[in-house]
Amino acid sequence: YALCVFVVSNNEYEFRCECEVYVDPVRKALSVVLFKKECWKSGISSRFLCLDKIIDMNIQIFVNNPWEENTVVLYDDTKEAAVIDCGCFLEEERKAIQSFLTEKGLTPVVLLNTHLHPDHIFGNEFMKKTYGLETQASEEDNFLIQHAVEYAAVLGITGIAQPPQVGTFLKGGDVIRFGESELEVIAIPGHSPGGLCFYSKKDKLLVAGDVLFAGSVGRSDLPGGNGTQLLEAIRTRLFVLGDDVKVIPGHGPATVIEKEKKYNPFFQ
Repeated sequence: YALCVFVVSNNEYEFRCECEVYVDPVRKALSVVLFKKECWKSGISSRFLCLDKIIDMNIQIFVNNPWEENTVVLYDDTKEAAVIDCGCFLEEERKAIQSFLTEKGLTPVVLLNTHLHPDHIFGNEFMKKTYGLETQASEEDNFLIQHAVEYAAVLGITGIAQPPQVGTFLKGGDVIRFGESELEVIAIPGHSPGGLCFYSKKDKLLVAGDVLFAGSVGRSDLPGGNGTQLLEAIRTRLFVLGDDVKVIPGHGPATVIEKEKKYNPFFQ
């Protein structure tokens, strides 16, 4: 296996992965097989990154806003869907998500946030107005909602509306259900005080937000961050899930627990 770097310059994406490369005649594009010939395929189309794996739960990832945040849509054969970290900022990004849900005949029934930094909640108002969904997140991050407009301005984004309040507070050990699928809530503080991950044990799939990335971890210099706490929580709560667990981070490409345990420089 070789470490290949793909750069789609017209969309300003850089997608890094350990992979085998082949030409997909259906998509008419380069595709890759990730993680030691397992059946993960990845391709870049328009403004979103699509990951799909032959598992019970289907996955669609949209890359949104100036920080290229991963908005995750999970759904199963019942056509009920969970939307995680809806970060759509531009109208075209909102339309892309809405069009996908409509074309697939999906009904979003759950809106979740791994944490409440602005780039992960830009689309919460859109989800509330369009689908009547209020987000579920940790109460420990609620202060970030109160100051979201000011915080976004510090990061260079102005003119945004105050995002809606959290509808339901989650804590570690809670279980989210949609269709025939379940997600366990795992609390991972450190990037933010109320950082959460969502784990499907059946599918060995972890939506990690900004706590764990491919080859890195979330920054801890933001309000409420704690680097020591973050690393300890990853070691004791995520690395124990199993080496074959696939990880969808809040930014960048997917990874796998085994690779992060072996090669992530923060754990060597």
